Amino acid sequence: MRELRWALLILLFLALLSPFMRNSTGDHAYACLKSEEFTQAGIDEARQFAACIRARSNTLVALFPNRDLALLRKMPSPTCRYVGTWLSSRGGGYRITLTEDSRFVAEPDRPRWGAESYRGTWGEHGGRMIWLYQDRLTWPPDINRVVDAKDDSFTLTEVDGSSTLFTRLEEGHCL
Repeated sequence: MRELRWALLILLFLALLSPFMRNSTGDHAYACLKSEEFTQAGIDEARQFAACIRARSNTLVALFPNRDLALLRKMPSPTCRYVGTWLSSRGGGYRITLTEDSRFVAEPDRPRWGAESYRGTWGEHGGRMIWLYQDRLTWPPDINRVVDAKDDSFTLTEVDGSSTLFTRLEEGHCL
C-alpha cells in the first residue's frame, strides 16, 4: 500500500510538471529553426525538424511526448488522393497545389489587397492534414482533421473549429 501511494504521488508530480515540459518543445522548435540548415526536402525536412527538436529535449520531456512532434515523426509521404490543385474556401479563396514530394503552394484565387502566397510542406496521417509553412515560424504545426473526404472535395476542421472546403480543380501526378 505504501508503494502504491508513492507511485501515485510521483505520477501526480510528473503530471503537474507536464505542461511546463511541453512548453519547452516550442523553445526547441524555435532553436532548431534558427540553427539548422535543413538539407532534406518536403516530408524528410519535417522529419529532420522533428529529430532536431527531439535531440534538444531532455529525458523528462521524453516521458511526456508532444502530440504534434509525434505526428511529425510519423508523417508518411503525401497521400496520392490529395495530390493536385484545389480551390480552398478559406481567406477569400486560395488555389492550393499539393505535390507528391510533399510541397505545397497556396496563391490567392484572384488578386485582392493584402492576400499573400504561402509555400511549405504538407502531409496526411491518421485523418489529419499537417501544414508546415516555409517562410514563417509555426509551432505547433498547423494540424487539421480531414472530414467528408471525397474524390473531388474534402473539408478540414481548422484549429479554431471553423471548416475549410477544398474543391479539386486539377488532378496531380502521383505514383
